[in-house]
Amino acid sequence: MNLRKIKLSAVSVFAAAAILLTACGGTENPAKDNGSDSQNEKPNPVSEFEYTIDSATDTVTVTRYNGSAAEVVFPSEIEGRPVTALGWSVLHENDTVTSVIIPDSVTTLNNEVFQGHDKLKTVKLSKNIKVIPRKAFMLCKSLESIEIPEGVTTIDYFAFHSCGNLKTVILPDSVTECDRNAFHGCESLPEVEYRGTVYKNSDGGGDWDMYDLVTAIRAQNQDKE
Repeated sequence: MNLRKIKLSAVSVFAAAAILLTACGGTENPAKDNGSDSQNEKPNPVSEFEYTIDSATDTVTVTRYNGSAAEVVFPSEIEGRPVTALGWSVLHENDTVTSVIIPDSVTTLNNEVFQGHDKLKTVKLSKNIKVIPRKAFMLCKSLESIEIPEGVTTIDYFAFHSCGNLKTVILPDSVTECDRNAFHGCESLPEVEYRGTVYKNSDGGGDWDMYDLVTAIRAQNQDKE
């Protein structure tokens, strides 16, 4: 009789434990399920992109976004291959995209990659690009701020030309080349910050001549070395 009572008590304990586990979500780990797939950084479906595969390097270049989302997160991998580049005018004739996130797998932005996309407001750049290429953001009239990631060494010809709403630019220590016309026509941009120093637009009116800034950047990098 006593043995039977003990067995029944054990069953009761396990039943109670099962109820508690169910109430707490069982053995699943919600935090693990969420992982790094935050709503803002989950890639858009691959079906929304056009792309090419370089058979020599086994890498992917995204050439066009064909979806209708306002926020676009480019994939870091397609068909098991890393996405390492964004091609010319990836948002060509798109009138919905206001925000883009470029994964750290991307090392190359092609010339005029976002040129003329006047609804683009926010951009998160890959940490592994070295060059902001020619006319990359030219005429992105809604772009308000840009943080150039550490590691970028060059900001090329007309990279941010006529970004009329651009109000904030932070340059990393790594920048050593910045075309004198990179920020020409940015009439809302009063200053650029580099290594804790603020460089003001002496001309005003958006007629940015980057020569003085380039000279200062080079001098500071030489002093640092």
